Amino acid sequence: MKKEDQKSICMISGEKTYASDLIRFVLSPEKVLTPDLIGDLQGTSFYLAMNFEVISKLKNQNIIPSEFPKDTIIPKNLLPNLKNNIRRRLISLISLAKKAGKTIIGFNNLKKALEFEKIDLLIQAYNGSKREMERLKLPMPQRKRVQCLNSEELGLAFGRDTVIHAGIIKSGFTKNILLYNKKFEQLNDVAELIK
Repeated sequence: MKKEDQKSICMISGEKTYASDLIRFVLSPEKVLTPDLIGDLQGTSFYLAMNFEVISKLKNQNIIPSEFPKDTIIPKNLLPNLKNNIRRRLISLISLAKKAGKTIIGFNNLKKALEFEKIDLLIQAYNGSKREMERLKLPMPQRKRVQCLNSEELGLAFGRDTVIHAGIIKSGFTKNILLYNKKFEQLNDVAELIK
């Protein structure tokens, strides 16, 4: 069974859900609570759901688990850092897809590829023209537009100054990009409520 298909329990809500819907946190050697997006950090760990109840308790420093030292440090900038880490992970995944030859960029190229049903996932910069974005129809399995990055961030994945439209060709990259996009959207929603 793949790690993302296993179920884990959110330490705050007690809800048992898929690990892919949670974020793992680890205690660093310096006793700092550290998000572990990839799941490769060593140390005592627990999982948290990305919802308002849980994140507001995390932000208010009210959730030190009993197995952690009382002097555990919860960084005040944990939420913005977590969002930045997820954003960097998304850029990295898109860049890997590019290196594997599984991406297409540019309006005209994408329009043609979408007509031939070559695109599995359409990603568009959130600061691009809405009119232009809507001229590209979503691929069949995609229900909503993925707009988690701006044009400069999307450009980073392709080694360019800016990119507005990018398509992921049918491959294993789609699932991971959607997974991190979902985490990013959840954190964005929570961040808006916590402000």
